[in-house]
Amino acid sequence: MGSKTDFISSVMSAMSNCTLYSEQHPIVKELNDKAFSSIGQLYRDGVVSITLLGDSLIFNEEQMSEKGLHVEKFISRLRRRGIDKVIIRSGVSGGELLGFIAGMAGKRDLQSTSNISLGIVEIGQTTESVAAKALAAENVERLRRLFEGIRGMHPLDMSCLDDIVSELINTLRNEANVLKVISPIRAHDEYTFIHATNVALLTIFQAESGGITGDLLFEIGFAALLHDIGKMFVPETLLDKKGGLTAEEWDVMRTHPVAGARYLSGLRNVPRLALIAAYEHHMSFDGTGYPDSGRKKKGQHLVSQMVAIADFFDALRTNRPYRKSVEIAEIRCMMAAGAGRQFSAPLVAHFWQSLEALQGGSE
Repeated sequence: MGSKTDFISSVMSAMSNCTLYSEQHPIVKELNDKAFSSIGQLYRDGVVSITLLGDSLIFNEEQMSEKGLHVEKFISRLRRRGIDKVIIRSGVSGGELLGFIAGMAGKRDLQSTSNISLGIVEIGQTTESVAAKALAAENVERLRRLFEGIRGMHPLDMSCLDDIVSELINTLRNEANVLKVISPIRAHDEYTFIHATNVALLTIFQAESGGITGDLLFEIGFAALLHDIGKMFVPETLLDKKGGLTAEEWDVMRTHPVAGARYLSGLRNVPRLALIAAYEHHMSFDGTGYPDSGRKKKGQHLVSQMVAIADFFDALRTNRPYRKSVEIAEIRCMMAAGAGRQFSAPLVAHFWQSLEALQGGSE
């Protein structure tokens, strides 16, 4: 007799292989057939209902007690896709199930069919920027609690971070103009958390407008959100200082990329891109900047380059105690001057072309 765990294990194995190969690969078809066979024992009143509730799966209105690796990965995959409910009806075909698996693997568009209904997390019934701004602000507060917990030696809540990244991706899909949803800095002590959220939105925007989707888009957003996590290991007196830093204080501040990468390297289930971006986001395209890794010929990772552009843009457009915000036109000139040295010239061009494409070229 099939079990819930057997079904989810077969589905996740099929997804993993579909990601590596294609949905037509024999092993994917074999695993899909296995999942299709096991689900036949699980229907209740003609349906199988799977609901994501926090960190738990509710399977046919009963919480799953099993929490193996496949179940955890299935929860993570649902969260990344912004799905909180899956209903499979007894008339489902093997082809429909394979389509669901391929969609979850990022191989085709993920959508409901006649016998598989997907509940997609939406911001609400409105797609106006005010709703998107409200959701972004809510995620800033969640990120603040997570980051401040690190100072208190609390473990980093990975499921909450997954939720935040998923919601930021959905925010941009409901309000395409990223400039309307990045948050202003309301108070000096909020800068680190608001800036991290804004950099994540701006980096997701660059990646998605460049055609990146699925798990890679999620991992890029995750990396951007955590790029400054090393600042939690810098004294708060420096982070909250309202004037300029001394040379000695700058030396301490410049330790945060190494501190962030070291901290993330000790955690489970953190995308490797997050470690790279934390370490490299203050490096320059030409290999200068900090920390000095001695790997100038290898160059800065593509994701770090996108994060660096987002970091620079958001930092300059923000009012700070020691300077006023810079006009977007001036930021553009500064980035153009640094193209090829501080920044990747093609990525700079792509960033501004993508912004211009919003609302018919209006910035």
